[in-house]
Amino acid sequence: MKWMLYVSALMILCFATGCSDSDSSADPTTSTEVAKPQASREPPQIQRIAYREVERWPVPSGGFGRAIVIDDSLATEADLRSLGDQIREEFRNDHNSFVFVYDDERAARMRGRYNLPIEDGNFYNRHSVGTYTKNGTNGFHEWTITPQGIEGPMIQVNY
Repeated sequence: MKWMLYVSALMILCFATGCSDSDSSADPTTSTEVAKPQASREPPQIQRIAYREVERWPVPSGGFGRAIVIDDSLATEADLRSLGDQIREEFRNDHNSFVFVYDDERAARMRGRYNLPIEDGNFYNRHSVGTYTKNGTNGFHEWTITPQGIEGPMIQVNY
């Protein structure tokens, strides 16, 4: 019962002193309400990055592995982020997906070769610019971006 008295007293006090957010000198035809943007019902557009698939292999538990090549001018953080979103969308139905991204076809064709001569290994490392990994069994889903090659800065995007 006491709380009702407090609420009533607060309401009377508010009305008596003019507890309002409105400015009495404000123009009544002017609204200060900020319009909320409406949520878009369409999925965001993904910038398409052209690539060439140079190798594909089946993954025994479902899905595919791929080696792809992009133009070297697209090996920037922004373009690689877009490529990751594109790969995620394109291969969303694969249970597993492993995509190795290069900015040189010769480097892409070295994938999976071991004991490369030092010069070839350095070349490979410089031109390996991204690795997309989706494992549908354990939920691991990551895009690793290396715009300056494997030995440069690394950016990880978790999906």
